[in-house]
Amino acid sequence: MARLYEYQGKELLRRMGIPVPMGGVARSQFEAAKIAQEVGFPVAIKAQVLAGRRGKAGGIRFAATTEEVRMATCALLGETVHGIPVEAVLVEQHLAIQREAYLAVTAEPSLRPPSVTGRETLRPAPSTPAPIAPFAPTAPASAQAPAPAVASSGAEKGSGVEVAGTGPGTASGGSVLASYLTLVDWKIQQNWVPMGAAASPETIVVVRFRVLRSGQVRDVELETSSGNTSLDNSALRAVRQSLPLPPFPNLLTDPSLDLRYRFVMERG
Repeated sequence: MARLYEYQGKELLRRMGIPVPMGGVARSQFEAAKIAQEVGFPVAIKAQVLAGRRGKAGGIRFAATTEEVRMATCALLGETVHGIPVEAVLVEQHLAIQREAYLAVTAEPSLRPPSVTGRETLRPAPSTPAPIAPFAPTAPASAQAPAPAVASSGAEKGSGVEVAGTGPGTASGGSVLASYLTLVDWKIQQNWVPMGAAASPETIVVVRFRVLRSGQVRDVELETSSGNTSLDNSALRAVRQSLPLPPFPNLLTDPSLDLRYRFVMERG
């Protein structure tokens, strides 16, 4: 069974398009301070050990300044959490949590279906959470009845955001820029509801817009039409309904970014 550190699990989620706080792994106070400046304050500094209940064991600290980040990192590195030495910390955005839940999927060693457990962590939790519901694995595709041909959004194949124009600060954004674009991509994709039928195996709509540092958006316009008014309007609507977008991290120094979103609809 694979055991993942928190930062490894979050990287897998990020690759699947699931939004996670921006951050990075540090193995020194200097690396931690650099990451904190990139993502913006306040930040959380989390000991990376293969153990739970790190917060209660003192393995999670919060910082609002560079000096606090360095002090917290120095305090954690070389210490132990539940008897495990801390060799790295995850420095990430400290987000205001409105609702928190716990979900776990346990794979049974036998052929029985996996069990799912969960609970709201804001309420007192039982020592052993009861399973919410076991679910049966899906049958292999070859064993299922063929699905009727339908038009899909094609979100998993080719849709996405890219920088349409660069400035002096954008080129140095690096991984911070990539993480920011992931958030923008996810937010717009949630509002992408294609209207109208695809006229070809792959129909593309491109919308261009400018994002200000605050996350406000200007100059939303159709750059490439699909030839279908309904599809074009649904793409424009997806961008407009996603406003405002997340504000820039500190190290994205441009006053604005010119972005384009490429919507792809594939005919199944």
